[in-house]
Amino acid sequence: MARLWEKISQEEQDGRAYDGHLIKRLVKEYVWRHRPLLALILAIIPVAAFVQLVPPYLLKVVIDDHITPGRGAGLGPLALIYLLAIVAVAGVRFAQTYWLQLLGQRVTHRLRSSLFGHIQDLPQAFFDRNPVGRLLTRVTSDVEGVEEMFNSGVISILGDLFLLLGIMGAMLWLEPRIALITFSAIPVILAVTLWLRPKVRDTFRAIRARLSQLNAFFQDQICGVDVVQLFRKEQETYRDFRGLNRGYRSQCLRSIIFDGGLFALVEVTGAIMVAVILFYGGGEIVRGVVTFGVLVAFIEYIAKFFAPLMDLSAKYTIMQAAMAALERIFGLLDEPSDPALVGDTKKVQTLDGKSGISFEGVWFSYDGKEDVLRDVSFHVGPGETVALVGATGAGKSTLFKLLSRLYEIQRGRILLDGVDIREIPAQKLRRQIGLAMQDIFLFSGDVARNIRLGDESISDEDLEAVGAAVGVDEFIRRFPGGYGEPIRERGYNLSAGERQLLSLARAVARSPQILLIDEATSNLDASTEFYVQRALSRFFGKTTTLVIAHRLSTVKRSDRIIVLHRGEVREVGAHEELLRMGGIYARLYNLQYKGQEPALPKERGPVSTTPAPKKRQ
Repeated sequence: MARLWEKISQEEQDGRAYDGHLIKRLVKEYVWRHRPLLALILAIIPVAAFVQLVPPYLLKVVIDDHITPGRGAGLGPLALIYLLAIVAVAGVRFAQTYWLQLLGQRVTHRLRSSLFGHIQDLPQAFFDRNPVGRLLTRVTSDVEGVEEMFNSGVISILGDLFLLLGIMGAMLWLEPRIALITFSAIPVILAVTLWLRPKVRDTFRAIRARLSQLNAFFQDQICGVDVVQLFRKEQETYRDFRGLNRGYRSQCLRSIIFDGGLFALVEVTGAIMVAVILFYGGGEIVRGVVTFGVLVAFIEYIAKFFAPLMDLSAKYTIMQAAMAALERIFGLLDEPSDPALVGDTKKVQTLDGKSGISFEGVWFSYDGKEDVLRDVSFHVGPGETVALVGATGAGKSTLFKLLSRLYEIQRGRILLDGVDIREIPAQKLRRQIGLAMQDIFLFSGDVARNIRLGDESISDEDLEAVGAAVGVDEFIRRFPGGYGEPIRERGYNLSAGERQLLSLARAVARSPQILLIDEATSNLDASTEFYVQRALSRFFGKTTTLVIAHRLSTVKRSDRIIVLHRGEVREVGAHEELLRMGGIYARLYNLQYKGQEPALPKERGPVSTTPAPKKRQ
């Protein structure tokens, strides 16, 4: 377990050092399409900076021109102008904040949609090596980090810079010597910021890594909570979670130290500068070099000068978190899509439905090292029913995945109606295949949604006809809501047999040309199995059907049986024929029904050369 999380952590922290390419790509692909809103925000930034410079200067005018000389005339209009300036500052800030957040919401909405859409287009092998929790972090926490950058990050930094430049200009205009004293603090703050920059970046990378670990572990343990409870592993699981949670907390505390330290440095520096200005400026007032109004204006400007610097320290950490998030997001978006889903107008668009399925010298390996299938060749004619039999790990389910192009073969060809399936658009290929899987996943929603899977072309009448044919209606009639009955998460309110019946109904609802049945009766009692077998018999001779079954009673009625052993086709023939051969199939059959221990041959066994029986009428 620890090794798994260490591996995830290392992969999460790998990434490029900070550069402008991340921001440039974000702007080019997601921000630039909102140019009018972006232009509005950029236009209001200098306006916001200017209106914030007005109130301190008005204070200087009031003090020097009216209060100090004792002239009350003209104070009313100046007070009104000061009030209007304050209202203008509030209004401009509100508009800037609203438009910034609006832009952030639009960008992150599209970014999240792009991520989700791209994840659905990734090849099956990608999900074999990436835990769900990591992907969940990308679509949620990482996108939220980018959203926070828009709300109080990159564009707000531009506004702070405009304000700083404006304040520096105003201070230099009022009194250059005092202004230069104030500016002497900037190199110190910049030096500390540059020193902290790589540490903050590494810390936020580590935070993202720890959060991914937490999400992956949490998802894993909640999905398997029944196993945890049955095997009394609550304490061990809690201990593992506490370790991961402690690691996440330590990284968060480290980021707080950096963030708080930088903020405190800026605040203390600002306070020191105010003290210095009071001391130096007071002496200048006594000597008559500086007016009291100028000193008050300087104190106001210093407060406004160091506020953006404190803001910049906070926004710097936000930017570092956003950069770490963008690395992860673009890393996921750069993962190559499933080749089967890449559009190609030159691909075959129509099939004649007359040639069936052919595997020709197919080799396949999941990891590129160990071959799961070795030179597999066989043919299934149109309307023929063929059973695949063999021990666990023989490669039966892999054949289904390859036929559906969930994985790509390394060598050989798979033909459908005489056409290499790599020349057929994946969507068109999969529309012609109905798959009833052994491991059934049911979505939250009602029964009808789990059968239709979003295909609204299946009417209510069609739905009920399919349910009657498969036998689903036998238990659906017991539900108060019928086909509208809600299904709980992962179908926990259904029995294993009921879930398999729903899986079969889902497979045949679209009237597929090819029906793939993977252990359809493995979890059914004898009565329910009867309904499934009766439903399947209605498709025999009409739909090209491949059936995987460990219970050999379910394959007796097949036109042919293909026996796989260690990734190779070892025997082909009808049930009685294979029994007479006395090979692998006969031994498996005797093991199930006569209790005889099979002695599977180590060398390649005989392969029947008897031609396939004719299609049943």
